[in-house]
Amino acid sequence: MLGSLDAARVERHCLDLARQLTEQAADLGYQRVVSGPPSQIVVLRTDHADRLSARLRAQGVRATALGDRVRFG
Repeated sequence: MLGSLDAARVERHCLDLARQLTEQAADLGYQRVVSGPPSQIVVLRTDHADRLSARLRAQGVRATALGDRVRFG
């Protein structure tokens, strides 16, 4: 099944999801750590990285606390 997917379409979809996450997180006061080209990986700065990543993981979201940051991707 995965081999039948259009790679460019999948990449656009993943980049769009990352863009939406970044924009909505900014509305909530979170800061994107890196300001570079679009990426499927998003890293946000927060004072509550451990607590936030634990809550997200409990909901099935892949998130990792890294000091004062949460990494998605």
